[in-house]
Amino acid sequence: MRKYIIFPLLLLLAAACNESDEPVEADSEQFELTVVGVEFCNLVLIEFREEDLAAVTQITGTESLRYHALKLNKILVHPGQKLLVGVRKMNEQEWLVCPTFAPTYPGIVISSLQILP
Repeated sequence: MRKYIIFPLLLLLAAACNESDEPVEADSEQFELTVVGVEFCNLVLIEFREEDLAAVTQITGTESLRYHALKLNKILVHPGQKLLVGVRKMNEQEWLVCPTFAPTYPGIVISSLQILP
C-alpha cells in the first residue's frame, strides 16, 4: 500500500523539478506610465507615454501603449497615478487563467516600481 502512495509523490517531484527555473532578466530601462484602472480579474491597466512606444515594443514584441500589469498591487495604485517602473516581457508560465478575461490588452510584468508625486 505504501508504494502506491510514494510512487505518485515521486512523479510529482520529478515533474516539479523538470520545470524551467531560468531567471527572466528585467530590462534596466525605466519608464514613466499612468495607471488607467483595475480591469478583469484585478489586473491593473497601465498606459505608457507615446515617446516610449519603440522601447516598450522592443521589450514586449507588441506595439501597444496599454498593457495589463502583472505583479502590480492594485491596493498601492489608483487611476491617474504616475509611476516609474522597470518592465519585462511576460513569459508563458505567468499568464493568468481568468474566466472573464478577454484578449483586450497584452500583459507585461512590472519588475521595479516607484510611485511618482
